[in-house]
Amino acid sequence: MALHSSSLWLDIVFFEDLYRWTIRVGLDSLGHISLQHKATFTCLHRLLILLVRISIATHSTNSARIAIALSTSNNSISLVTLNIANQPRSSVKMLSTKNFVATLSVASLAAQSFAAPTPAAAPQYSLVADVPGDNFFDAWTAYSDDDPTHGFVNYQTMQDAADQALAAYTYDPTTQSNHAYIGVDRKNHAPNGRNSVRLISRQKFDIGTLAVLDMVHAPTGPGTWGAYWFLGSGSQWPHAGEIDVFEQVHDTPHAATTLHTSPGCSVDNSSSLFQNTLKETDCNAGEAAMGCSTDAYTGAQTAQRNLATAGDAFNQQGGGVYVMSWTHSGISVWMFGRDSLPSDLAAGKPNPSSWTDKPLAVFGGQGCDFNEAFVAQNAIINITLCGDWAGKVWESSGMAEKTGADTCEDFVANNPEAFTEAYFQIASFKVYSSSSGN
Repeated sequence: MALHSSSLWLDIVFFEDLYRWTIRVGLDSLGHISLQHKATFTCLHRLLILLVRISIATHSTNSARIAIALSTSNNSISLVTLNIANQPRSSVKMLSTKNFVATLSVASLAAQSFAAPTPAAAPQYSLVADVPGDNFFDAWTAYSDDDPTHGFVNYQTMQDAADQALAAYTYDPTTQSNHAYIGVDRKNHAPNGRNSVRLISRQKFDIGTLAVLDMVHAPTGPGTWGAYWFLGSGSQWPHAGEIDVFEQVHDTPHAATTLHTSPGCSVDNSSSLFQNTLKETDCNAGEAAMGCSTDAYTGAQTAQRNLATAGDAFNQQGGGVYVMSWTHSGISVWMFGRDSLPSDLAAGKPNPSSWTDKPLAVFGGQGCDFNEAFVAQNAIINITLCGDWAGKVWESSGMAEKTGADTCEDFVANNPEAFTEAYFQIASFKVYSSSSGN
C-alpha cells in the first residue's frame, strides 16, 4: 500500500576509521523504492568491506516498516527493525561501538520527489582464458620435480603421464564432449612412490581475476590429497601468495579453502557473509603452513547447503563449478551446481555482485592488502599422496584403523586398486579479468 500523503527518506551514515559511507533509501508517494549511495574514502589504500541489505515495506498510508541488516569487517548486526510513523521528523542513533557508528534519520517530505538512483557500475569482465575439456592439456605444463609438500608421489612429465593414461581425455555421453582426466597410477605396486600428475597453467593471472573451473569429479580415497589452487611466482614461498580454492584429503566429505601469505595479512569477516567456517584469521599462521583457512559446511543440508563440496557425494552429484574471485577488497570462492549457475555466468558475462548464493568463503577486511600479498598467479591442479597434510593426519583421521595400514606410505605403496576414484575430471576452465581489479 503506497504512502499517499508524503515521501519517506532514510539516510544511513557509517564511519569506520577514515571512511564515510552514506546510503540513502527513499519511498515516494507512489510506493516506489529508490536507493542512492555515496562512498568517500580519505585513505584509498585501505578498503572497508561493507554489506548493507535494506528493505522497506509499507504497512499503512501513514507509516513504514524499515528493516535493516548490517555487517562490516568488524561488526555484525543480524537485524534491526524500526516502525516509523509518518511524523515531521525522527532520528534514531542505532549503534555505537569502538570502530563503528551508524545514525539513522527518517523524515517526512511532503510534496517532494526522491531523486532516481545512479547505480554503481558492475566490474566489466573480459574472457582471458577459455580452455575446454577437449584440448585442456594444451594450456598447461607438467611439473615433474620432487613434490614440495613431501608426498609419496612421483610427478610425471606430460608425455609420460599421457603414455600411462594419467593425463587423458574421456568422452562424456551426456554432454557429448571430451573432458580432461588427471589421475593416479592404479595398476602397479609402488614401493618408491606412486605416479601422479601436477599441472601448472601456462598463463599467469593477476588481481581482477575471476576463475571458473567446471569440475565433474574430484579425487577421493585413503592417501589422496587433491588440490586446485593458485600460486604466485618470482619469490620464495609464501611471499607471492597462495590461494587454495579446493583441497581435500582421504575421504573427507568437504573441501577446504585457504590463503597462505607472508606476515602482515589477516582476515576478519563476518561469518554471515559466507557458508564455510573460518578456522584461522592469520594468513601466515604456522609460518604460512596453516594459513587462514575455512572448512566447507558439514551436517544437515539446508536450502543454501544442498550440494556436497568434495568426496563421494560430490562425485555422485556430478561435481560442481568452482569460482574464485580476486579483487582489491578480497578473495571469495563459490561453488555452484552445474544446473544452477547464475544466468550471467552461464552466458559468459559474469557479474558476481548480482549473485544471490553465498560464497563458500570470503577473505576480506582491513588487515590485508590483497594487491601486495598476492602477485601474478599460476593455476595448479595436482594429486599428491600422503605428504605434509594427508600423511600427517593418517591416524587422527581414522585412516589407519579403516585400512589396517600403520602408515599412509605403506597403504599407498601396496594397494593400487584403492585409487580408482583418485582422479580429477574437468569439463572446462575459464578465466575472466576486470582491468579495474574490483
